[in-house]
Amino acid sequence: MGTGTADVRPLGPGGIFNALWDTCEMYGAGAVIDIKKIPVRQETIEILEYFDLNPYYADSAGASLLVTADGAGTVFALREAGIEAAQIGFLTDGKARTIRYGEHTRYLDRPQLDEFARWENSHLFCERE
Repeated sequence: MGTGTADVRPLGPGGIFNALWDTCEMYGAGAVIDIKKIPVRQETIEILEYFDLNPYYADSAGASLLVTADGAGTVFALREAGIEAAQIGFLTDGKARTIRYGEHTRYLDRPQLDEFARWENSHLFCERE
């Protein structure tokens, strides 16, 4: 991928974590992601956590994940154009897909059911009982 080009992946059901997994699969790569740099509104996190839903697996329609050789330059250009953007990590050689939260590191889980679909399914099941 040349400088100035980007692979744009629109987010949707399954959220950012599923999109990250799919991107790593597509590139045959690992990743190092800083969860604190993923732009999510605090109220979104609090509301979803109240319902025991993971905001990083929730439908993220309207957002995109970009893969580019120049992350910092891409973020700068997008912000200059008035588009919210953040460099959340980078792809690596190998298969390790890690999520960092401060000094803690964990591995990215395999793709999961979208949190809203999971919530809906659990409530439909409860209604049938």
